[in-house]
Amino acid sequence: MISSIIENRQRRTVDRGSAGQVFHRHYRLLIRSLLLAWGLVAASAQAVEFPGPISLRQDGASLSAQRVRLPGADRDYFVSGSSEGFLNLNKYNPASESYTVLHRFAILGRITAIVPWLGRAGQEAGLVVATLDPDRVVFVDVNGSFPFLSTVAAVPLEEDPGEIAFVGNTTTGPWEMAVSLPGIDQVAFLTEDNGVWALSGTIDSGDRPSSLVGVDLDGDNILELVVANTGPLSGTLGIFRR
Repeated sequence: MISSIIENRQRRTVDRGSAGQVFHRHYRLLIRSLLLAWGLVAASAQAVEFPGPISLRQDGASLSAQRVRLPGADRDYFVSGSSEGFLNLNKYNPASESYTVLHRFAILGRITAIVPWLGRAGQEAGLVVATLDPDRVVFVDVNGSFPFLSTVAAVPLEEDPGEIAFVGNTTTGPWEMAVSLPGIDQVAFLTEDNGVWALSGTIDSGDRPSSLVGVDLDGDNILELVVANTGPLSGTLGIFRR
């Protein structure tokens, strides 16, 4: 008797669950159909435009990537940073529709962020790289022939870096750089003086600052800083103006 009641209750629960699942499935289909009709959502056939992917084997897990134009080149290449401390320069081959690693450059540390090196004299090509263990910012020269990549300088940090953004005066300089330090809730600032970069100080930003960007908020050609604080105690944007 008891087993029969339990069985009936279980059957009714399953039936109600199945009915609920069917209702929600039809509800989602209805909403999507309405959005498609209103042109708010692209159809799947229109949304997928990139074939692939083509796999390019790297050293360990790929943690970061950035496009780069070699001096004298007529197309972009791209670099990728790995968990094993290699900065790889990759080239696309149009004829064979394949990719080649042109330079496997040992830079040490887990490469978590790569940005273009802005404000270099003569508009020379370069990259700025953030690494973990050792915690530092590395300045990399980009050349038109092998060795394509070479280290110019490195600035040590007191904590694991997150993201990098350039700030400061974009016309007369000096350029400055902000680096998020999520582990200590701060942002580090690096300043250039006659081509030499050094750590100039840190500021408190909020709980676990992560992504950041330089923004000209008032049109004076000076990039202020906007920081996304991702920690549960914050959930804010930190805006730092000159």
